[in-house]
Amino acid sequence: MWRTTNGGVSFQQQLSASKFTGFIKLSFQKNPGDTLYWGVAACLYDSAKLTTNSGASWVTINNFPGWGGDMRVKFSDRNIGYISTLEFPPVLWKTTNGGFNWSAIHLPYNANGTYEMRDFDVVSPGNIIYCVGGEHIANGNAGFVWKSTNGGANWLIQNLDTIRHTGRGRSIDFINENTGWVFLQTDTVCYKTTNGGGIAMPLSVSGINNEVPEKYYLSQNYPNPFNPSTIINYQLAVNSFVKLKVYNLLGKEVASLVNEKQLAGSYAVDFNTSEFSLPSGIYFYTLNAGEFTETRKMILVK
Repeated sequence: MWRTTNGGVSFQQQLSASKFTGFIKLSFQKNPGDTLYWGVAACLYDSAKLTTNSGASWVTINNFPGWGGDMRVKFSDRNIGYISTLEFPPVLWKTTNGGFNWSAIHLPYNANGTYEMRDFDVVSPGNIIYCVGGEHIANGNAGFVWKSTNGGANWLIQNLDTIRHTGRGRSIDFINENTGWVFLQTDTVCYKTTNGGGIAMPLSVSGINNEVPEKYYLSQNYPNPFNPSTIINYQLAVNSFVKLKVYNLLGKEVASLVNEKQLAGSYAVDFNTSEFSLPSGIYFYTLNAGEFTETRKMILVK
């Protein structure tokens, strides 16, 4: 590890590591009013180091039970930070005191598959976490994004490619809570979202498969009436640009759930009204895909 204090004109070596434990990722933070940076360096396999003086000195802070893979580290502020390792089941490690202590956050996974989390990003402020990884399955690999809006207490999971199953998620980067990119390593495909992931599916939702439907279809939401969330299923006969929006009784748009091009297949959307601060009442949701348009009614009861 090398450090510069003059903008890169010269460097001083600080720490060294073997090829088996080399440093992989760095994350630095400085709160307003602070004079020194607080940072963490993650090593290749199972350890990390902490600095509280802009990298002038480092101490080993923990050993993480990762298996044979690189680690990722990111802080949302000087106190709250996260480290990921290639564990199964997938785990994200969290600190709330600047890296001195860490606790495990277990991400939801399918016991019949082998999920791995490859990369993650933290949106600050807000403590919104996006994790990307994949599942090894018989027909290939499936890419997933996990999303938490409360610092890892609860998670939603989104299947990035329900048709081809040929790309595990490899890297992820968000510039704010809505806009981000995900790269799938096997299929060399990059996904972009401008609405925070759009269709975030709870792990418990089933019936999403890789069969191409024969026709377009918009299902009645379930449950209905509901509070505060409901599932909307739809299917696409061909690749289409999809818009799924929710309107109130006056015809005013109150939520945009999907606004992107999608492959032919079946999809499920978790519509959580708490994210949109909607009151009780009757709402309509409309699916536009190519030349297909259909609208259904749903009732929110609080």
